[in-house]
Amino acid sequence: MESGFDVVDRIRKSAEAMEIPIIICSSKDISSEEREMLNGKIQSVVRKGDVAKSELLATIRRIEKLQTKL
Repeated sequence: MESGFDVVDRIRKSAEAMEIPIIICSSKDISSEEREMLNGKIQSVVRKGDVAKSELLATIRRIEKLQTKL
């Protein structure tokens, strides 16, 4: 069974998908070591919970604005 880290690595190595923005949505706390492993590979981490929907939408909008500037 692959971990989320394996999936992120596979996406980043794929020529077809390497430019797709990745947002991690997790119910667990991401450790500093895990954040370091994800550094430069993802756009954001959103914690599941009461504010997850609004935070996720805000994150998607922010990424969308950044992508249109490129």
